[in-house]
Amino acid sequence: MAARLPPGKALALLVAGTGLGWGIMKLTTPTESQFYDVLAPDLKRKVDERRKEAAEWDKLYGKTTVEEQYRKAVEREEPKKV
Repeated sequence: MAARLPPGKALALLVAGTGLGWGIMKLTTPTESQFYDVLAPDLKRKVDERRKEAAEWDKLYGKTTVEEQYRKAVEREEPKKV
């Protein structure tokens, strides 16, 4: 019969493995600005356009959920009751 791994040791290995994976990810993943800096010019234009659209959307609607936006749209479209 195979020997079982003690729970404490198993937990320590799990934490160590997760920490190692997180550390590798943190060291190798570029930041948002580093990623943007290496983009091709046409992709930078697209990113800039999208950021501008997002800023305009936030200006109009704020940071609301889809449900809130739908409710506001329905309220605008409902006929006014007298």
